[in-house]
Amino acid sequence: MRRIASVLAVLLAAPAVFAVTPATESYLLSIGRGKGACVIVGGQEICAQWRTTIWIHNPSASQPATVDIFLLERKANPTPTVRRVSVQPGETRHFPDILLDTFGVAENTSVYGAFRVISDEEVVVAGRIFDANIHVVGKGEAGSAGQFFAGQPAYQAVAADSATSVMGLAQSSRWRSNLFLVETAGNTVTFLVERLDPAGVVRASFTDTLGVREAKQYNRVLETRLGTASAENQRLRITVTEGSGALLAGASLIDNYSGDPSTLAMTTLGGAIPRVGLFEGLVRHATAASVHGGVGLAVENAGISRVEGIADITCGDFIVSLDLGEVFPAEPIQLDGAGAFGATYTIDDYQDPVGGGAVLTVEWTIIGQRGGTGVFTGTLTSLVTAAGGEYATCLGAGDFHLWGAGWRAASPHTSGWITVQSGRSPVVLRRPGRSVR
Repeated sequence: MRRIASVLAVLLAAPAVFAVTPATESYLLSIGRGKGACVIVGGQEICAQWRTTIWIHNPSASQPATVDIFLLERKANPTPTVRRVSVQPGETRHFPDILLDTFGVAENTSVYGAFRVISDEEVVVAGRIFDANIHVVGKGEAGSAGQFFAGQPAYQAVAADSATSVMGLAQSSRWRSNLFLVETAGNTVTFLVERLDPAGVVRASFTDTLGVREAKQYNRVLETRLGTASAENQRLRITVTEGSGALLAGASLIDNYSGDPSTLAMTTLGGAIPRVGLFEGLVRHATAASVHGGVGLAVENAGISRVEGIADITCGDFIVSLDLGEVFPAEPIQLDGAGAFGATYTIDDYQDPVGGGAVLTVEWTIIGQRGGTGVFTGTLTSLVTAAGGEYATCLGAGDFHLWGAGWRAASPHTSGWITVQSGRSPVVLRRPGRSVR
């Protein structure tokens, strides 16, 4: 008797890099609606009127996207206000005044912060925050001026002992700079902000904390938090020092003469494989000569929340392929500072595909290490601790495999996992309520 599964190979390569990246979780770091600063022009008071417009594009040719937009105000947001919209295949939805039209923010109310955008399909998100009350000499009607923000994928966020930089800040009679941050992992995070001069020398620093999904903006940050009223070509380095949260960062360089803002983006991994998301790959024989299954990891900022896949075990003169999936809802598998992890768990509900009934209990041990390119590699061992029926000869069987997994999708909750294809049936002992796709 031989039941064997083959697994579709996964490319262990870096994802493509886009100027505005499709993702299932994205953030717009600066949004708002309300009355801003006022000036007197020709005896008339003219006040800024801040507005936000966003675009959501669904690049899929066939799948509609259900999109949740969370309003993250400048405070901790454990239960933020959310609105759900649908975006059809190939459609681009435009929300010209989203805080008024979609969130119902009253005309005399001011709301500022960030947007978190979650979708069941990868979508492209972009936004613009602008003053809708710009008056130009010789022009009869008010115009607008503001800045564009690309939606930043959540996997670009930096977590414990990681850092990012924002360059191009200045503070003087001509320029001012604002820094904005948002927490993305749903946990508090403490961070260090350092000001570096053009030569890369640290000149000043401050520390602060973000609460759950909190958005913050530091106006005139070089002057008010970093001790200089005159400096150009400055770089801010933001390092996460404590907490299990993560953050995204950005800044504005504003011309004091015209009020024109320019967006300054954080540095990211670029073409490197992201740190979080869905990782998939192959389970191989200990000699790496043949494929014996596949594995998927849901990697989040808090750790590995889910293991999926299948792997062969050897029972005397036959091989059986087993679903090795397990969810770790309360305590995700932790990665240490070097990216290493390990976990042992027991699955006791393997059923005979023909006669039904539980026939196997298996203890799985998965050990792994994230390498410098972002690819996970490690070992997978199995031990059959209980066996019945025609599988009685499996008792005590143990197998040792090698495995590797590369980034596949930005969201760790993306469905799909391991694709199994075989000319034989059945190929896997399934567990109640589960299937291998």
